[in-house]
Amino acid sequence: KIIFPSIENFVIACDARVKINSGLGTLLKAAALTKDILGNIKLIIAGPVKNRSQIEWSGRSLGLSGRVQFAPGESDVWLEDVHAYVLPGAAVAALPISLLEAMGLGRAVIAADKLEHKEFIKDKVRGLLIEPNNAEVLSQAIITLARDKELLARISEANRRFSAEHFGLDV
Repeated sequence: KIIFPSIENFVIACDARVKINSGLGTLLKAAALTKDILGNIKLIIAGPVKNRSQIEWSGRSLGLSGRVQFAPGESDVWLEDVHAYVLPGAAVAALPISLLEAMGLGRAVIAADKLEHKEFIKDKVRGLLIEPNNAEVLSQAIITLARDKELLARISEANRRFSAEHFGLDV
């Protein structure tokens, strides 16, 4: 059974290898748009962070003070606090292992509709595929998952099953 964090804050996360100009900026803008509608959004940026001061400045300028948290270590403990893992459209060398870890923990995924993501994410089954680098579309996907607990639970359980079947990740 999947154990979700409380919904006091709807928590989204991304891998720190996503650069500010390759998707993280889009995610920050989407979090700001989402905050204006939901009011309870939190973003975790996990892994070795580059340009932290630039990310913090961008977050503050978008009104996200206190809503962006960094988890700079190699541990995946931060995933326990997450409702949805986001791959906003960044070009990374390889899919982050944290994607598989998030799926193994039964977390929903929102990802850019790109060929390399479709191997793992089936739209509306194991996540939501969205137009890459579009903050408005990303914010709507986040709002959809935050408001539709049934969809969130269905995607989360599908990810847990997929990970167990394909990767032996039964957390």
